[in-house]
Amino acid sequence: MSKLMIVNQQTIVIIMSMAFLLALVFILLSMLLKRKKVYLNQANLMKTLIDNFIPTLGLEKNLDLILLKTQELVEAENYSFYIFNSSNKHFTLKAVRQLINNENIAPSYSRLLPYEKERFSPPLSLPLDSVPSKASVIQAGDVPLICIPTKGGKGLIRIGPIKKVKKSLLKDLDYFGELLESPLNNLIDEEEQKRTYEVMRTSTKAVKYINNLFIHDNEYIKLLVQTCVKGVEPVSSLLIVQNQVIFTSGISNQLGKNLNENANKITSLKQLIGEKPFAIILNTNRIHGKLKELLGINVGNYSVYAQFTLTGKQYVLLLNFEKASAELEGVRQHLFKALLNNIQQFIKMKQDNPTVSLAYVELLKSIADMIDNTSPFTIGYSKLMSRYSMAIANELGLSEIQVKTIGLAAYLSNIGTIGLADGLLTKEGKYSEEEYEQMKLHSEVGATIVENTIVQDEVSKCIRYHHERIDGNGYPYRLRGEEIPVGSKIILIVQTFLAKINGRQYRDPLPFDEAIKLLRNAAGTQLDPQILHVFIGWYSKRRDIKLGQNKALGNCWDLSCSSQTICTGCPAYGVITKNCWEQDSNNCKAHGKSCKTCFIYTETQARLKNVKKV
Repeated sequence: MSKLMIVNQQTIVIIMSMAFLLALVFILLSMLLKRKKVYLNQANLMKTLIDNFIPTLGLEKNLDLILLKTQELVEAENYSFYIFNSSNKHFTLKAVRQLINNENIAPSYSRLLPYEKERFSPPLSLPLDSVPSKASVIQAGDVPLICIPTKGGKGLIRIGPIKKVKKSLLKDLDYFGELLESPLNNLIDEEEQKRTYEVMRTSTKAVKYINNLFIHDNEYIKLLVQTCVKGVEPVSSLLIVQNQVIFTSGISNQLGKNLNENANKITSLKQLIGEKPFAIILNTNRIHGKLKELLGINVGNYSVYAQFTLTGKQYVLLLNFEKASAELEGVRQHLFKALLNNIQQFIKMKQDNPTVSLAYVELLKSIADMIDNTSPFTIGYSKLMSRYSMAIANELGLSEIQVKTIGLAAYLSNIGTIGLADGLLTKEGKYSEEEYEQMKLHSEVGATIVENTIVQDEVSKCIRYHHERIDGNGYPYRLRGEEIPVGSKIILIVQTFLAKINGRQYRDPLPFDEAIKLLRNAAGTQLDPQILHVFIGWYSKRRDIKLGQNKALGNCWDLSCSSQTICTGCPAYGVITKNCWEQDSNNCKAHGKSCKTCFIYTETQARLKNVKKV
């Protein structure tokens, strides 16, 4: 081989080597540039995430912002964000976004706004062992999803259905989960601190308020009158204690102040109405005209007054009305009688109870009744809660002490609403997200009230956990199964049942059998199946006795726990030869009932219908 050929070959090898090295350098530079681009993209993503967080919006709305950002990374129909709950070791659904026909369906208070076609519905909770350790494609039944756990294990994003995913995308999503760790932890901590503060603030306010009612008779009587006024809607009203006006409605502040400064007018008013404990003054009565002349206020077409003595103080209550429909007049009459009944109970409680604890029990029960009396649709609710709960506890074979404890807890299960915003309890229709979150505080506030007044731990436990669900999706602590006290499980079943069979102004109650069917459907998720079986069995035994009979399970005044002030004036009261709906007239409307939709009637009709089928 010639020297020239050898040189040429060496040159070629050198050139090839250099070309290879240049190619390798080019590849490495490309990789470095690509890596730098990835780092820049990741840095931009991190900055965008941080910029998008708005702590004042709260946890769920910030999670929704994260899901909105996630849509830029992956195209799918469903984006769900779960938060880990250490109490039940499950991930709980906190935010959802849907993308249908390229249109965003944002979350609402009820989790999702309705839309026509839903191909995938995210579950409310996920067990810990179903979550992968890094971003992965998983199967939820037949649906392929991307699952992105956040670093630290407190959050989880699920995206789907998806078609095909590149490994590089999963790496990006894994890093996305890492970026979320710090801001998510901060949001969760802040949310928990906010909730704890709200519970403490609301509870402290409620306990202080109830103590004030207990100690100062004037405050409790004033509360009763204020509650009554909301329902009976007088054109004007006065509450006077020892010649001092302590509450007015329909009267200017200046006029109320003038009355207080003129003791002679108060004295003249007392002389005018006389010594009768209760009277209705029609506009045809000469006294009615003198009332207007004396007080200088609108006294409407007729006036109602009551006077009584409590712990040595004389009270006078005057309510003035314009005439209304016969139905509203009936409601007015019954609510006013309920007010007088509450006052009598309070006087008796002050006189008869030997210990502070027992006195507080009666006060709390009286407040529960007062809350019930804010609407015809809830009259007798607390008493009915207690009766049903004690019946189930007896059927379960619990001890006498346990039965009484659960009965008292059921009676007071809504006592925490006394600490909530005014008007929230009686609001019609759905709550806003903020209102719903505040309403959820009532179980903890109620438990705190009991702990600070009657000091019965078992009663407070039953109240605190009575909105926990068997599947762990309840509140406030998302307990599961056996973690929930038996009394709380009983109360939830009764509360759910009464919610079905009692109507509201904006909706009719469900027929009895349909209500029972919905309870069965909730067994194992919302409701304890064993306790529910006992409750339905208890009702079945009562129904079997009346099988084939056109006869109600019991007296309407007993089954509905309606107040004595309503029932004793009802034509059906005390009549055992006829069903209440067979009377020519009754007082059903005074406690939010209608014969055609009342569960007492629908149960009887369903029982007769079932016999005919057989």
